[in-house]
Amino acid sequence: MTLVLNAQDVEPLCDMRALIDVIERGLREEALGRAVVPPRLNLPTAGGFFRVMPAVMNDSGLMGYKVFHGSMKAGVRYLIAVYAQEGERLLALMGYFRGKKIGLSLREALELTDPSLKMWALVSLLRRYEPVPKDDLEAVASSHIVRITFWECLQELEMESLMPARWSAPQELAASALSRWLSRPNELNAIPEEIELMRTFPAVDHAGDPMEVYLFRFREYPKPWEPGEGWMAGVAGPYRDGEQIESPWSSFRRWDSMSPEDHFEMLWGGDACGRPGLHNQ
Repeated sequence: MTLVLNAQDVEPLCDMRALIDVIERGLREEALGRAVVPPRLNLPTAGGFFRVMPAVMNDSGLMGYKVFHGSMKAGVRYLIAVYAQEGERLLALMGYFRGKKIGLSLREALELTDPSLKMWALVSLLRRYEPVPKDDLEAVASSHIVRITFWECLQELEMESLMPARWSAPQELAASALSRWLSRPNELNAIPEEIELMRTFPAVDHAGDPMEVYLFRFREYPKPWEPGEGWMAGVAGPYRDGEQIESPWSSFRRWDSMSPEDHFEMLWGGDACGRPGLHNQ
């Protein structure tokens, strides 16, 4: 998706304090060796110059270039292009911009089938206080891949009421939270295609208030050639008022290797697993 902004679009967003903070982060990223900034390309033209300055910011997930041409006598014209290494970053950024063109581009993005791209298009439209179709809210909320992130964005915007009631239930948020945790590079490094709630276990917090912890089975994808067909056990929750109390967890043991009760005891584990304020009943 390409979004073209002119000087009038950009000028109202140029807050000096914010610009200084962004420049500082960029310089820090370069100092840490996480940015690729080759020397500027300088080409002479008839009576002037043509210059290109590319850069890739790996921590920020951005890349782009600045092109400018002209002469000291005639003046200089600039073209600045910024790309997201992952498409959803650009869609998330667009919510902070105003203008009819941006709104139209975001509505076009609602036609995308990737749940993450669709979600960030929705969030950006909501950030601009624009109405969104109920069908798109349902499509995003029903995806365990992005549900928890969408819920957190709605909380930030104080628009939790837009979440379809079925998908704001604690067990549905827990399934998505576990899926996101599993996607981390140092965990499963993939979002599971399938995740199923198997049991709900009672627990209490440090004040003795009852809570619930959710035991799931999940698999990256069907693996009929493996014992247990790839199903593994994981826990998530508890939740209080839509807020996650503890991080999801899995040791990636086969689901059929022990009973649900034994999985829960091993994964939850009370004080032994560093959960000092929560205990299974």
